[in-house]
Amino acid sequence: MIERLYYTNAQGQTIELSVQSDFHVNVSRDVEGMNDVNCKVNTATTMGRDGERFLSSTMEARDIEITGHLRATALARQMELRRQLNHALSPKGRGTLTYVCGELKRQIDCYAEKSPSYTPGRWPRFMIQLRCPSPFWRETHEREVPVVTWTGSMEFDEDSGLELGGTWEIGARSAERIVTVENTGDVPGGMAVVFIAQGAVVNPYLTNAQTQETIRLKTSMQAGDQIVVTTGYGQKEAVLVRACVRTSIFRLLAAESVFLQLETGENLLAFGAQSGEDNLNVTVRHTNEYVGV
Repeated sequence: MIERLYYTNAQGQTIELSVQSDFHVNVSRDVEGMNDVNCKVNTATTMGRDGERFLSSTMEARDIEITGHLRATALARQMELRRQLNHALSPKGRGTLTYVCGELKRQIDCYAEKSPSYTPGRWPRFMIQLRCPSPFWRETHEREVPVVTWTGSMEFDEDSGLELGGTWEIGARSAERIVTVENTGDVPGGMAVVFIAQGAVVNPYLTNAQTQETIRLKTSMQAGDQIVVTTGYGQKEAVLVRACVRTSIFRLLAAESVFLQLETGENLLAFGAQSGEDNLNVTVRHTNEYVGV
C-alpha cells in the first residue's frame, strides 16, 4: 500500500509527494516528525517531599522534514518542477499537509519555514521544512451527531397499498434530551454546537451531563434561526444566522458559560432552553485529533 503526502497551499495548489510522483518521496523513509512530537511536562517540588508533583503537560509545535528528489533528468524539466515546488511552498503562506494510505486519511495545518532547498545532481534532491503550530493530525471529514432525533411513523398496508388514516403521522420527535458523543481521537478537542429553531426559543443551552458545564445563550430565537457556537482552541465564537445574515453574538453568552471540550471516549451531552425546548434542534459537529498517523 502506497503512502502519499499532499501539500495544499492557501490558493488551492496541490503538490503530491510519493514514490509515484514527479516529486519522489519515500514517505516511511524520507519524512521525519510525522509520528513524534515533544511534550512539555510541568511539575512542582515541595520541600521535604520526594519526587515531584505533576501539574500539567502541553504538546509542543510539530516540525516535519521531507526529503526527496525530482523525477527528471532534463534540465528544462528540472527547472519547471523546481518552480512548481517553490510556488506551492512559499514561506509567505500557510498550507495543509494531508497523509493518505489506503482508507486512512489525516491532515495537519502547517507553513514552510523556508523555501525548499536543492542539491544538484542527475536527480536533484530537495528538502522541505514545515512547522505545524498545532501538533495534532485530524480527520479529513467532520463528524455530525444530532442531539435531537426523529423516528419514522409512516406505515403502508401490504394488501391495499397506501392508506392514510385521520391520525396519520410521518414521524415523531424523540423525547430523549441527552446523547452520547464519542471522541475516538487521542486528545480532547473542541466542537461546533448548532442550535436550530423551528419556532420561538428562549435562552437555549447545551450541558455536559457528566461535569455539568454548560454553554448557555441569553437570547431569543425565531423560526429559521441558527446559532453556531464553536469551542476549539483559537476558534471560539458564537454566530447567529438569520435570513442568511451572519451576526456575532459572543456578548450574548451567559457569564457562566464554558466552551465545552469533547474528552476522549464517551461524552454525555444534554440540551434545553428556558422555553420553547420542543422547537429546538441541536447538532454537534467535531473532528477527532491524533498525535500521529
